[in-house]
Amino acid sequence: MAIIFRKLNQIEEEQLDKELSYWISEDNKRRLYRENRFIIGEGNWRELFIVNPSTYELIINDEMISPYSVGLGFGEYKKSGLLLSLGGGSTLCSQTEKKAVIDEKAEQLFLFMRNILSKSILQITKDVNIGDKVIVVNTKNEFLGVGKLEQILDDIINHKDTRNIALRNIIDLGWYLRKGK
Repeated sequence: MAIIFRKLNQIEEEQLDKELSYWISEDNKRRLYRENRFIIGEGNWRELFIVNPSTYELIINDEMISPYSVGLGFGEYKKSGLLLSLGGGSTLCSQTEKKAVIDEKAEQLFLFMRNILSKSILQITKDVNIGDKVIVVNTKNEFLGVGKLEQILDDIINHKDTRNIALRNIIDLGWYLRKGK
């Protein structure tokens, strides 16, 4: 099935704006919109790509062009909304405060689809609650993936509940090595 590239509809734009507002400040969001464009690639599923303005104009204005892919995969639209991809997470990593820094041992586990215990979290943003997503980084602030908070923040910071999952792995860079399985 050929992939059709098109502009975002109003609902997709709203979901993108909501997702960006969750991760980054309004100033960073305005800069991201000013410097880039977003385009939908629709085939078997609906993907969001971030492209430069000239690529966007070329794809949108020339129906004869039918590329396999464009730009960087930024996310995928699901029934629940926009799910950030590894490319999207990596793009936002330097701009977001919603991060969890994990130790070296946990880094290896996380990259193999494992969840993280509170004792392995060295630092975490203070404005997150159970169910919130965070960018997971190592001690060098290198992007590893995206996780979901499973414990109360105080329990994580104080390492109170060290036997239960504190951070659930949503997606990690090891996905590339596992061939997307």
